[in-house]
Amino acid sequence: MPSEMVVERGGNEFFVSVPSLKEGSDKHVRWRFHRDNYAPINSDTWRINTVFEAARSGMTMTPGQQICSSGEFELAVFESTYGYSGGRNHGNEVATFTSFQIDGQDHSLAGSTKTAGRVDLICNSDVFRVGTSTVIARCTKRWTMENGMLRLSNRLEWLEAVDIIECQMLMCPILRKDGAGPQITTKASREPTWGNEDVSLPGFTHKLTKAGNVKVWGSTGYSCETRVLSGWTMPGRRTWVKNEVPVNKVYHDYCGPYLTTPGEVFALEGTIRIDTAN
Repeated sequence: MPSEMVVERGGNEFFVSVPSLKEGSDKHVRWRFHRDNYAPINSDTWRINTVFEAARSGMTMTPGQQICSSGEFELAVFESTYGYSGGRNHGNEVATFTSFQIDGQDHSLAGSTKTAGRVDLICNSDVFRVGTSTVIARCTKRWTMENGMLRLSNRLEWLEAVDIIECQMLMCPILRKDGAGPQITTKASREPTWGNEDVSLPGFTHKLTKAGNVKVWGSTGYSCETRVLSGWTMPGRRTWVKNEVPVNKVYHDYCGPYLTTPGEVFALEGTIRIDTAN
């Protein structure tokens, strides 16, 4: 059925291709999930690693235009004095448990290509202080692909008092421009006023708000929309769109500068919708 997702499994990576939500479109959004093991920075955990537009022929997906970079979607903890932990780009995060389900049933991460109405990945991990063996937090992430979009549930239980500068728990690294290729996004908008922001060129002024819902898009039709569903309550929470080359990356910082206490829990749930070209 055209509304079904296509799941390609490869062991340490899998792809979920989601039919475009645009009326009349035959394109798919192809999300790559990857367990990236890189010992030099103590990184061995699951994460989203790039998003492409794709065309479907039977059970074969052919990737086309890249939409999102390999930047982090799920976690980036910046600890004062030490630096960043979380994901492949920052390291210092190691998976301790993984569960993978297709339509509510357990499946191997390696196997044949399948169609699905829903895909769930759960990963528990230890988050380490940069360059040390000290576990500062335990993280549980649950990715659910359903109804044309991603839902991410993200939970951090702090084991140490951590002097946080920022704690990103929902992000979307959509491209601004694909190198010498096409312009992907040029405008941003956010709650509550939804005024247009020009993000067509790098170096624009950062706009810090507490918005839980942000959209970034371009005239070609490519877009992303992040929406926080729960947990967006900390006084110091912050949202912005990155102004550096090559992405208009959306950041949802859970707390801003903050000192955690052992046993404290951060929990955030949100969605990311990505659309194909016109």
